[in-house]
Amino acid sequence: MHERTAAGVAGISLALILMGAGCGLNTARQDRPSSSLSVEDILERCSATYSRSPTLQVRGLLRDYRGAKRKVLPIRWDYARPDRCRLQIGMDLALIVGQHWWSYDHLSGRFKAPRQITTTPIQTAAYFLSDGIPFLLPDVLTRGRRAFEAHDDRRRSRWRLEGVAWIADRPCYAIRREGQGRDRGRRWTVWIDQDRFLIRGWSWERTGPDGRMRTVLGCTYFEVVVNRPMPPERFAVREPQPIVLPRKAAPGG
Repeated sequence: MHERTAAGVAGISLALILMGAGCGLNTARQDRPSSSLSVEDILERCSATYSRSPTLQVRGLLRDYRGAKRKVLPIRWDYARPDRCRLQIGMDLALIVGQHWWSYDHLSGRFKAPRQITTTPIQTAAYFLSDGIPFLLPDVLTRGRRAFEAHDDRRRSRWRLEGVAWIADRPCYAIRREGQGRDRGRRWTVWIDQDRFLIRGWSWERTGPDGRMRTVLGCTYFEVVVNRPMPPERFAVREPQPIVLPRKAAPGG
């Protein structure tokens, strides 16, 4: 993992991921919106769902195409209010309990306790573990509706309802924000379950040399469970076990 400065990590926010990324989400097609709900309604309901959920368990696939090698890794989130979180990507792990967090590197086979340099340990731990991916999920869990509001101002384009699509076998609203100014040519899309208002996927794309939008980062969540009791030992400092994904989650893309 590359070292990051305190100022750099403190600046982690949805603004970075709002630069766009397709993630091979197996979208059958993206139809025009047919819902009477506005983008504001969708974001409010999504934020409220996470805000009132005492626990969250998620399994899916993370796509990271930033380097020469395209990586597709299983990812798992376990979260219990107010401040316990376990994030596993592949066989690397970040464990957060209150203001303390530990990381496990599968190459060294060791845990370490990095120095906490911000007041947002969940976001910070996720950022370090993934080598700089500014995830949306911890931001929504800890900041609610403000995770979207902070970047919906006059200097940036607003979220719009782009259409509907099937993501991880679920009908979803597709909301999108196009980059403006120095972010022009970048696009961020989030897919929100039409029935449960849970995030099922996100993508970050940017324009390539040929003028076409290309994937940079993305995630598909095949299993999303809220309000399920979670044993305290889930947040014990233990070596990770391989993530077992649902049968429908087929790595690729």
